[in-house]
Amino acid sequence: MRALGAMTTDQQNCDDSLQLIQNYLDDFNNSLNPTVYAGSYTLKSKLPWKADSIRELLFHRVTDIANSALGLVQNNSRVPAVMLVRSLMETTAMVYSLHLKTNTFLSDSNEIDFDDFLMKALLGSRDETTDITSVNILTMIDKVNREFDGFRAMYDGLCEYTHPNWRGVMLSYSQIDRDNFTTHLGPVPTEPASGVLLGPFVASLSIFKDVYDQTGNEIEEINKRFEN
Repeated sequence: MRALGAMTTDQQNCDDSLQLIQNYLDDFNNSLNPTVYAGSYTLKSKLPWKADSIRELLFHRVTDIANSALGLVQNNSRVPAVMLVRSLMETTAMVYSLHLKTNTFLSDSNEIDFDDFLMKALLGSRDETTDITSVNILTMIDKVNREFDGFRAMYDGLCEYTHPNWRGVMLSYSQIDRDNFTTHLGPVPTEPASGVLLGPFVASLSIFKDVYDQTGNEIEEINKRFEN
């Protein structure tokens, strides 16, 4: 298990984190694949093509979300940024689950189980718009946490701001002037704290990049096995 380091809130650390996020995004934006060509994969199974399609779709999603989240952070729109970073964590958890499933398939060659996961990732829903039920997101978050200790705690912290709880409403949108018996309303420029926001942001991009690369190698190996 690898522990995710706690983020400090000093300005230099925040500036370094923002630069690191920008570096990741420069790399991501320049690496997006505009297509997935089915002819690049084995004709003996659709599994490698499905798996790599999911991988590339998640790459586009994570890049789109992260670009928007960074813009909100730079505009000091912190609560909306939290909502996007939470979604970023969920997308990272999905690519991590794909990584686990590709590894499992390389070990047991169970095509039915592997395809079941891939179809849930591609066509799963919770509102019955499709006939396939999606994977539970908290289950995936917890799987990431087993390797990266602190991932679930970061996610839960963002949920407190995403939901209209104390942190997401009163703490983030009110400042009490007790001397004048007045509550000033509007976004509080220091909530959530930079560490609460930037820690999960950096962790998600770092984990996503590593797992995206690993999964690409695993899918390539699966494709070779079908060809041999």
